[in-house]
Amino acid sequence: MGGFRRSLIEQLGGWDPDMLSEDTDLTFRIYLAGFKVRYVNDADCYEEAVEDWRSYWRQRSRWAKGHMQCAFRHVWPVIWSKNLRLREKVDGLLLLNIYFVPLFSVLAWILGAALLMFQPVAWMNFLWMAVPISFYSSVGNFAPFFEVGIGAYLDGRNRICWLI
Repeated sequence: MGGFRRSLIEQLGGWDPDMLSEDTDLTFRIYLAGFKVRYVNDADCYEEAVEDWRSYWRQRSRWAKGHMQCAFRHVWPVIWSKNLRLREKVDGLLLLNIYFVPLFSVLAWILGAALLMFQPVAWMNFLWMAVPISFYSSVGNFAPFFEVGIGAYLDGRNRICWLI
């Protein structure tokens, strides 16, 4: 969800009708134009929920495609932007590339397995399996809980954090 000033949208050329994820596209155009984008935790957003798994899958697939479309359009401008600090560039690149993580993970496993088979190294036997599994288990599996917990904390609902 995003809230944008109409004058700013018009200044940046309006919504792009060719983008599936027009809110993400506009956010990055605003970001790259030198304006600051902020997260507001107490903004309420109401949406019409999908009613079945098939609709849910189609919606999320459309969102992922739109997000990747934004990534192809905005990755290089983010990298070369003079308006963004390093921290902002890293944050923007992580957001833009989030849907590529599964692909990169599979490619990393394939590359790791190939390296292990064709050029085995003593330390690799343990590390190429233990490090990614440990990292994913400690961060990746619990990411939704971190998000809910941080949201509850920011909302001042500290008691509910005990349930997480």
